[in-house]
Amino acid sequence: MGKKIIRKLISCACGCGGTLLDYDKKARPRKYIYGHSPIGRFFVGFKHKEESKIMMSLNRSGDKHWHWNGGKYMSSKGYYYRYKPSHHFATDDGYIMEHRLVWEEYYNAILMPWADVHHKNENKQDNRIENLQAMMHGLHSIISHLGKKYKRKITKQ
Repeated sequence: MGKKIIRKLISCACGCGGTLLDYDKKARPRKYIYGHSPIGRFFVGFKHKEESKIMMSLNRSGDKHWHWNGGKYMSSKGYYYRYKPSHHFATDDGYIMEHRLVWEEYYNAILMPWADVHHKNENKQDNRIENLQAMMHGLHSIISHLGKKYKRKITKQ
């Protein structure tokens, strides 16, 4: 068993005259009553002016933000997304799947919602134009699922 701590009443270190136990239930030493510590005390209830909020927002958005990586990120499913808020199929955040964007820019065409861009080598990060092929969603589903079944048959033999 651990060492038993005997707790005693002490006065708050802020000078308010309040009393508290010198150790809490988890045996951590205490000096202040909750909320009396001078750390962070001056910013409690501090509010920025509206114009300051706008300036802070502008100074921390886009390429000025510390997490900005050129407007490109990888989703949890392995697809790259690029920041292009003006695109007609952009998400609410302003991002579009990079393989769709590459195909549309190369062929100077707009893909409709029922069209998919297939990665020929099945590598979702390989967005070279020679690896991309546009097709209807139904055909893409068939190719993707048949390819998986065909590979399973080969590996079983």
